[in-house]
Amino acid sequence: MSRRDNFRALYFDPSSQNWLVEIDDMYLQSAVSYYGLNSIVPNYSRAAGIIKGRRVDTSEMSERQIKTLAESCRLLYGLLHQRYIVTEDGIRKLENKYRRKVYGVCPRVACKGRPLIPMGLTIEPRLGKVRRWCPQCHDIYDGGVDLDGAYFGSDLPIMFHKMNDIPIKFRPFSSFLKKYIDENGNEVPEIKQRLYRWGEYPAIK
Repeated sequence: MSRRDNFRALYFDPSSQNWLVEIDDMYLQSAVSYYGLNSIVPNYSRAAGIIKGRRVDTSEMSERQIKTLAESCRLLYGLLHQRYIVTEDGIRKLENKYRRKVYGVCPRVACKGRPLIPMGLTIEPRLGKVRRWCPQCHDIYDGGVDLDGAYFGSDLPIMFHKMNDIPIKFRPFSSFLKKYIDENGNEVPEIKQRLYRWGEYPAIK
């Protein structure tokens, strides 16, 4: 097990470790990678030292302080992951997981098993868990793992598909505004509107 794998094993839940790509050591050692994060992450200096492979003496720290430091390590690594995953190397590693359907597939029948892409709803930490986005129907699903959405960021799906030249099936905006009518002339309930839009029910009108 590499030092990077060992770090993920120590600081992240087993069910979420495979969601994170392996950050290159050179990236972790570069001071540029950490720019601006010292104002966001508590215990920044110690957390950065641990991530870079330095030994930090915790013998005189209380259990609460050690727990807080571990949380800082997770946060800092996650924010570095947000930056690394949109680099050329990061996108390549994410593509490998995408091809292997690590993040699952869209449950909609019309999407025919299209692999999902992880994403956050914001780049700010502690505002929501990671989600999964379908490039076929554009729906967003729960991630089902205990990872902050900021570790992936909100722009990742579009950047990933653009850099890998993977087509995204965009729907015309008018399809979101159209109201469907059933055979009795009644407007279809809102709960079924999306099913009509994506072809899972035949639209009557």
